[in-house]
Amino acid sequence: MYTDTQNNVLTITFELHVWILYGLHVVHPDSTLVITINAVGLALELIYLSIFCLYDCQKSGRKVVGLGPLREVIFVGVIDVITFLAFHTHSSRIVYDIFNVIMCTSPLTIWVYKTSRTQSITYKRDYKKAYKCLSCLL
Repeated sequence: MYTDTQNNVLTITFELHVWILYGLHVVHPDSTLVITINAVGLALELIYLSIFCLYDCQKSGRKVVGLGPLREVIFVGVIDVITFLAFHTHSSRIVYDIFNVIMCTSPLTIWVYKTSRTQSITYKRDYKKAYKCLSCLL
């Protein structure tokens, strides 16, 4: 149903949503730069999704790309409600960082799984996923 490009874009928009919520002053004080950088990135991703929907000839991607952000907003809303009701201090609201690390490491685990299972060199050349995982862990 989803192509790799659509999965990548939807994963990036979800990750940016969570980073923006982590940067809110209610969750983590003094993190205006985190909000600014990720809001600009989210705006660029949404522009990309709009252009994709506008020029999608098959119209099958419109439904996928249209429903993807809706699911993301619902899931991020659930994360917000749980975070604000269950965690009452700034230090305990690190759950946003945990979700970001999971989002960053999931492409790497898929990459390692596909490479070890298929023994294909096409998956071994994808160093971008490994770099992204390492940058998120730092």
